[in-house]
Amino acid sequence: MENFWESFYDAIKEMIFSDKIYVFREIVKEPKTIREIAEAVGMPYVTVRKYMKWAYERGLATVVGTKKERGAISEKWLLTFVPEVIDVREDNLVVKIKLKIKMRKEFCEQICPFKEKCPAYKRLRKGDEILPYREVEIEKRKFSGEQIELCKHLSR
Repeated sequence: MENFWESFYDAIKEMIFSDKIYVFREIVKEPKTIREIAEAVGMPYVTVRKYMKWAYERGLATVVGTKKERGAISEKWLLTFVPEVIDVREDNLVVKIKLKIKMRKEFCEQICPFKEKCPAYKRLRKGDEILPYREVEIEKRKFSGEQIELCKHLSR
């Protein structure tokens, strides 16, 4: 079961350190359809749909409703957690981001494998308005090099 959190954090890391972050920032505050997200971020519909499917498989996003759009029913997507950046540091060639990830009710109800033992989930079921959270630090190596027109030759 501990592998669940490792893979969840890895997915968050991949989301934050890629262009996926622009898509997911759109569904942190309120649910949106894939078409609404695509229009807001200026990405092709198919790319956004691919990202949403990727996030759904990892528990990062879920469908929370439907909306009639152009004569068809569209699903409204929402991030299952609310990321809050606490600290960003650069340590040599590593960027470290400390996050507070607040879990939404949808995360607790649909995704979390520990809900039966979790005291926060019991409170949520009673109707308490709480956001359980975890603090996590993610990091990414960055690379830098000299910007010159020609390659340098190595001397033997």
